Amino acid sequence: MPAPVVIHANDETLPATDGYPLAATCFEPARGRALEPRTLVVVMAATGVTRRHYRRFAAYLAERGIVAVTFDYRGIGDSASGPIATTRMAMSDWGTKDAAGVIEWARRTYAPGRVVVVGHSAGGQLVGVAANHDRVDAVLAIGAQSGDWRLWPARDRVLMAFIWYVAIPGVTAVLPHFPSRWIGAGENLPRGIARQWARWCRSRDYILSEGDSIVERFAAYRGAIRAYQFADDRYAPPAAVRALVSFYRSAQREIVRCAPADVSEDRIGHFGDQQGRQDARIKTPGANDHDIRASNGITGFREKPWAIRKPTPASSSMKWPSTCR
Repeated sequence: MPAPVVIHANDETLPATDGYPLAATCFEPARGRALEPRTLVVVMAATGVTRRHYRRFAAYLAERGIVAVTFDYRGIGDSASGPIATTRMAMSDWGTKDAAGVIEWARRTYAPGRVVVVGHSAGGQLVGVAANHDRVDAVLAIGAQSGDWRLWPARDRVLMAFIWYVAIPGVTAVLPHFPSRWIGAGENLPRGIARQWARWCRSRDYILSEGDSIVERFAAYRGAIRAYQFADDRYAPPAAVRALVSFYRSAQREIVRCAPADVSEDRIGHFGDQQGRQDARIKTPGANDHDIRASNGITGFREKPWAIRKPTPASSSMKWPSTCR
């Protein structure tokens, strides 16, 4: 029986670019920070989802020599501090201040050869507004999408419109937060965050409606982005995924669509089977590729891993797996 792999999971408090303290956990191989890893992964969570949701994924990376950093956005999980009613927060802060601060800290602390962001849902959106996203070599977007409700299938548009036009504005007029926990949709969202999110989702331009500076920031990202869209994910339909990827107009872009049957599963959805063991294989570029197993909520795969390779420049040849195209 092979000996267990030793890793370190260290809780940290990291500074956002404005100094806001962010709760984080750094998953390191046994040799820790002295390793100077070739690859470091920053996991950016979905809206209202805490970093604990991704701990098995991050631990798997560390077992294979990859440092992984998970963190809670301001106002969420262990990064919620102070009276929620009096703390001014915007959803854009999660990208412009929180993600940017974590990326900078990770680069400075570990000096990795490359940084990959795994962005789940909103995480795949918000990396686009980080001023230092030029320090990110690649983005793997899982169920990431534009939130414009018009991009949803007809059966879901009424519900989505109700959330953005009625539910969030109405509830946050009375409460200091939107009670997402009531509907099983993650942590409660502070008022300012929920209202900005709803405003984006009412606009055809979604997050780009914040102005030209945000449009140009997305356009300035020149790394590689690969977006996975799952056929049974009602939170990220194909049109919404395509719309988000189009924001990154200067990037090397790839969209991969997967159906549960492609990997012998009954269901994948937006969060996967949170109680089960979910496996995916991600191959990062370089002479010694690493396998990354996505666990606990990023994907819904248990028994059928598939190869995800970071997109390479257009001049390079690229071979993709036969399933999940």
